Amino acid sequence: MRKENIDKIRHIPTTLVQGRYDIICAPQTAWDLHKAWPETKLIWIAAAGHSVKEPCIEKKLIE
Repeated sequence: MRKENIDKIRHIPTTLVQGRYDIICAPQTAWDLHKAWPETKLIWIAAAGHSVKEPCIEKKLIE
């Protein structure tokens, strides 16, 4: 995401939930986005991939 686009949404409270084994959206991408947009909360899910149906991810999304 380009900086000027992040600046447009920086005011929106955002939580990034990232599975460690996600091969569709690489964990590095979430880390790069979090570094560029430090107001986000980044939650790493150690035992998960990409699917929101994985119990670990689903639990964090509900919280």
